[in-house]
Amino acid sequence: RSSTLALHTKSLEFQISPVAEMSTVDMPISHLFEQLNFCEILDILTGILLERRIVIISRDISVLTPMLRSLCSLIKPFEWKHVLIPVLPEMEAYSAFMSAPLPFIMGASSLPLYTLGPDVLVFNYDERVRSGFDSLPPLPRNLVDHLRRWLKMLVPQLVDHATHVLSAQPLTALTSAQVRLTFFHFMVEILFRCQEHLERSEFHISLSKKVVTAWGEECHFVAELTATQLFQTYCIEADKPTTHGVVKEFLGIVRDNNGLIPSVKSFFCKSRMLDETLIVLEK
Repeated sequence: RSSTLALHTKSLEFQISPVAEMSTVDMPISHLFEQLNFCEILDILTGILLERRIVIISRDISVLTPMLRSLCSLIKPFEWKHVLIPVLPEMEAYSAFMSAPLPFIMGASSLPLYTLGPDVLVFNYDERVRSGFDSLPPLPRNLVDHLRRWLKMLVPQLVDHATHVLSAQPLTALTSAQVRLTFFHFMVEILFRCQEHLERSEFHISLSKKVVTAWGEECHFVAELTATQLFQTYCIEADKPTTHGVVKEFLGIVRDNNGLIPSVKSFFCKSRMLDETLIVLEK
């Protein structure tokens, strides 16, 4: 589509690609690993997946936009369709909006004088303090262990630093693609758990204490995820060509850089969904 920008007595017309066709591969993720450690990334991604209200604070507002957009790009094949404001100029002026019962992700230079609701997740980037994240149900532990192991091979400093990341070498295009594929596979495996949960629900197995004990803590996370608009939207749009379009680009980068695409299948536990996705994309 075309757009026109007025500049005094002149106007500038330029073409903008549809959002669905815009590539996220060119979005650098090195800075994300310089800013956040593994636990911080997982906590924020959990909040995003469960459509919580998230506020990230930093006096250096230049870090907020790339951080928030990179985090949202890591939940593929899901997509955040709620409010996303990387830099909110004056949070004080938005007290009514901040108390509204709707999901959002916002960045700001400081916390407002008024008290945020107890359900708002706050991450103070400057002080490395997270508030409210303890209320989130844990991600499936075995999938997190797989993710940690593969990321440690690709970006060791991301996992090694428990409190913060001191520095990171810029990622090559190959490593960046592998990292994104690793997160993609992580999300695909979560989808597979959701499928199992829904199949159980079809047999009228409720979330009783017996089922929770048998399934473990991950049952709470999966049950909550399947109730989100994010998950429902994915189910509706799953057959659209654009859903996995970005992954084709990742595979292309890996292939062009002599990456080992067959090894992709061993990133996580075996699943029909992952196999079918890779077979289609490799053609």
